Amino acid sequence: EGRNALSLVQNATAERKRHYYHSFHAYWDLDTVRNLTIGTPDEVPKEERESVYAPAKEKVIADFVANEPKNWRTPGDPKTWAEQWANEILPIAREAHTRVRFEHVHREEKDGRVFAKGPAHEIGTGYLDWSTAVVGDELHKAGWRLAELFQKVL
Repeated sequence: EGRNALSLVQNATAERKRHYYHSFHAYWDLDTVRNLTIGTPDEVPKEERESVYAPAKEKVIADFVANEPKNWRTPGDPKTWAEQWANEILPIAREAHTRVRFEHVHREEKDGRVFAKGPAHEIGTGYLDWSTAVVGDELHKAGWRLAELFQKVL
C-alpha cells in the first residue's frame, strides 16, 4: 500500500493568492472536483453546501451525459480495459508531477508505517486550471466507459 504526505503549494495569480494544500493526493481527489463543479477549489461552509453543490453537480452531470467525450471508447476485450485505462493515465500522472518541483522530501514513520513527506511547489502558474480540465475529462470518459462496460457484461 502506498502512502505519502506530500503537500501542494500553488503560486499566486491575479485571481488567487498563493495557496497551500495539506495533501497533494486530496488536492486531486477533492479540490479539482470542487473547482470543476462550483468554480473554486475552496471548501464551502457546511450550511451552504447543499444549496451550492446540488445545482452545480446537476449541471456538470447533464453536460457529461449530453456530450460524448473524445477518446472514451476502449478497444478489445472488456477484460483488458482496466489495464488499458491504467496505462492511459500514466502520461498524465507524469505530467502532473513534472508541473511541480518536489523539495525537502524525506522519510517519515508513524504507527509503524513509512512514508514520504514534503512540499510540491507549482512551477509557474496554471496548475489548477490544467488539473481541473484533466479531472473533468477523466470523469467524463469514466461515466461513458462505465455505461459501456455495463452494457457489455450485463
